[in-house]
Amino acid sequence: PLACLLALVFALNARADDEINLTDTCLELAVVQEPDVDVAKMKAALAELEARAKKRLEGVTDPREVVNGLNEVLLLDRKVNYISNKYWRDSTLAASVLRGKGNCLSTSTLYAVIGQRLGRPVHVVIVPGHAFARFDDGKTRINIETTNKGVEHPESFYRAMGAWGDEDAAAVGYGKSLSSREFAALLHSYAGRHLVSLEQHTDGLKQVDEAIRLWPANESYSLERLGYLYDGLRKRDEALKGYERLANKGTSPEIRTRAILGLVGDLQAHDRHDE
Repeated sequence: PLACLLALVFALNARADDEINLTDTCLELAVVQEPDVDVAKMKAALAELEARAKKRLEGVTDPREVVNGLNEVLLLDRKVNYISNKYWRDSTLAASVLRGKGNCLSTSTLYAVIGQRLGRPVHVVIVPGHAFARFDDGKTRINIETTNKGVEHPESFYRAMGAWGDEDAAAVGYGKSLSSREFAALLHSYAGRHLVSLEQHTDGLKQVDEAIRLWPANESYSLERLGYLYDGLRKRDEALKGYERLANKGTSPEIRTRAILGLVGDLQAHDRHDE
């Protein structure tokens, strides 16, 4: 009985810990990526969108009608445009909420945030080089292409954009309906990349460490961390040990390959070309 009770407590704690408030995460990271962003204006805009979506979906239970309603409120009525000129700027929630322009990550983030606020099962999905939203209640799955008026595409459409295998999917999360915890990890990772691009390597490392904490099984964040150690913080020995570990023990062919290339780059930099 005691063992059963402990197992139940652990399961409940794990379930509660898995639920991350995406609004709070996005507002926190908005300031990291755009220090002058108007957070109060973002909050007001999100509250307005939530109210409009709630009214539009009142009494709606059919999954496709839910998706149609979200498409109307979040994209069509507001005429949100797809754009990707400055990737870090276009990838934030502020891009689609305040500027009405955003890339695939920004517009998918908007869906996930409003979906969570409404208690609707809307998730972000990542594939190589792209992100989209998905309604997924465990029974019905509807892909939502936020860069094209929310039209539905089958998985084969996204598979054609960039091939990935089952091992990569398991280790990196390709094609998966991300939990709020996993998606928050992705957002922290992108914030880290932005900071590193500004030569703020220590702060970038903190962001990727948070991504690893939220989603420790995702090998891409471990690899990303090694790149920061090697290139920005000049911790070569620690980085090389990490590359060797991932190259030998990583479960994703993509991550193993990229880890090997990290070792190759170091050999090249030290004139060990034959090796």
